[in-house]
Amino acid sequence: EYEFVMQWGERRWVVRRRYREFSALDTALDETLPESVQLPPFPQKSTFGRMSPSLVRTRRMELQRYLRAVLSDNDLSVLNQVRRFCKMPEGCNEAAVEVPWEQWKQQRETDPSQTQTSSENRTQQG
Repeated sequence: EYEFVMQWGERRWVVRRRYREFSALDTALDETLPESVQLPPFPQKSTFGRMSPSLVRTRRMELQRYLRAVLSDNDLSVLNQVRRFCKMPEGCNEAAVEVPWEQWKQQRETDPSQTQTSSENRTQQG
């Protein structure tokens, strides 16, 4: 499972997704979009060293790069599949961005109250 931090204005939330969920998003976008719209390169699945720390770190960076490319594309970032995948809150628009992992991790270590998980957000809203 990979954690990504999304930001919209001052609001931040954590999205947890598995590799297969990223792959499903990529497939859904590929099937939905016209051929003229190019998707960013999707990280390939590796069968060797599945859970090695270096593979996890490398894959997280590749998935971050993929997600940033999707979110920075005006045609892709507004699609419902992308909005659901990123758990964008009601009223959130294409200005939502993925926060660099290292930056979020450092902020979380110094002040854990600064970032809420999506489940914490649901608890507070409900």
